[in-house]
Amino acid sequence: MPTLAPIDPLGLAARHAIAAGLADALRAPGGAPERSAWVGGVLGDAWGVVAGRHAGLRRADLGFGEELPSQADALRIEAWLALPLDTRRAALQAAFGLTVSRDCPPFETEFCKSRDPFHRAQHMADLCGFFRAFAVEPDPASPERHDHVANHLSFVALLLAKSAAAHDEPEGPERDEHRQVCADALRAFVADHAAEWIPTFATALHRRCADLAAGLGGPLGDALSTLAGVAHFMRAWIALERLEAGVAPVWGLAQADVDEPDPDADECGLSGNCRACDGGSADAAR
Repeated sequence: MPTLAPIDPLGLAARHAIAAGLADALRAPGGAPERSAWVGGVLGDAWGVVAGRHAGLRRADLGFGEELPSQADALRIEAWLALPLDTRRAALQAAFGLTVSRDCPPFETEFCKSRDPFHRAQHMADLCGFFRAFAVEPDPASPERHDHVANHLSFVALLLAKSAAAHDEPEGPERDEHRQVCADALRAFVADHAAEWIPTFATALHRRCADLAAGLGGPLGDALSTLAGVAHFMRAWIALERLEAGVAPVWGLAQADVDEPDPDADECGLSGNCRACDGGSADAAR
């Protein structure tokens, strides 16, 4: 068993706030709260706590699509979350469309290297296995697929919150076991899921929102420009979480490969043979 690093409750709490704020920001239209708790300088302060640790990072240390933490501003998330819900919903719909976007789909399985439905179903099942292991249950009020980016972000936030909570447990083997479980799960989840596609997704979302904003103007254009800033920040966030988890950079391009909508497909959009949707949505992490 690897040696556990000293508990850093402040750093873990800051990373939790950032992940939870991003989850709020990327939640699908209809699933966003009226007002997020992550406004008022909270995220800016949280990012300041953790980003400075990687001030010496070079671009050569980054994977495809990642950004330097020193070049990111968490206040872009707060600016986005401060917008009226209807404005955010309209901008998200413009970016993602009413069906699965071919430009920047917010679903992990659309970035699978294989189009084979069984491969995608297995990937979804592995994702849901992480959720089940931490008793994350589906939220009936959420319209999101299990592999939606907001669920990834919420799950990372959950693991960070559980790691921080270990600070309040009595010293001993049980606390060390809880910390080890959370650390191992976060490392595996970032390596097998988040770092494999979020940098590419965030890069594509940044580009699409910037292009749409340039052509639209007005309040919707301004909102899309703000969302582009959120996407840019997410590229730095995933670099930081990958480094904190001790995961190597991903150099391959995770190209989105979206199938045409199938009216006979089940809710997850994979195939009728997918059993992964019996698992949970990471919404419950919030």
